[in-house]
Amino acid sequence: MNPEADDPIAGSLFALESAVFAGGSSGGGVRDALATRNALAVAYCGGERYTEAADMLREVVEQCTERLGADDPDTLVAAGNLGVALAWLGRFDDALPLLSHVLAARERVFGDEHVDTLTARDALAVTYRLAGQVAAAVGLHAHVVEQRIRVLGPAHPHTLTSRCGLALARIAAGSAGAAANVLSAALVDAEEVPGPPTLATVVLRANLGRCLLQLERPGSAQPLLARALADCTALLGANHADSVTLRGELARIGGNLDPGSSF
Repeated sequence: MNPEADDPIAGSLFALESAVFAGGSSGGGVRDALATRNALAVAYCGGERYTEAADMLREVVEQCTERLGADDPDTLVAAGNLGVALAWLGRFDDALPLLSHVLAARERVFGDEHVDTLTARDALAVTYRLAGQVAAAVGLHAHVVEQRIRVLGPAHPHTLTSRCGLALARIAAGSAGAAANVLSAALVDAEEVPGPPTLATVVLRANLGRCLLQLERPGSAQPLLARALADCTALLGANHADSVTLRGELARIGGNLDPGSSF
């Protein structure tokens, strides 16, 4: 089961946090072997092999806990990855307690505003939304957005991920107007960063267009979705699922389907 199946584009920024362990002064070859299995499980998720990924990550977490310790940074990476894999499988009764545990452990080990703590907080907020616990998702996303803006800056990729998550939670809560405001501000900040379009700008622009459709503003939504399609096609290819989704949305509102169009 893909929990984002009825929420196209939205899940593009919700991914396993790390294919790489942080490493440490102890663990040696054991740590390297566990890191290899963690990376393979992340690759499985990249191929939508979520059940295999979850099974492997569960073993990695058990072995990390036994050999490295429950609060070792690499144990927490593997546990966080397992929680996200379970969320992708729709197993929220398992994912939410695990991600809550990872967040609490990181608060204890790293402190409240360490970047790894904020990663865990964001993953928990997304999983609340996917599980339908919208009020909890909105509150936690708003908190992590404030923290990431303060710690990382408004246009950092992780901050943009959280801002997108907050908007999606507000959409789920029935507040498309508030979500559009969040996405518009985030897109402005993202576009101030020099360089070509990124996946973050595609996701922000696509979701802003979808918000405007909900607000019955197809004329404003069409150029946003068309630009998102052009950038998504350039980044991921014309046959990628997100490109196909965007093309279908444009077709439904009679928009320009040419990904080579300029805007």
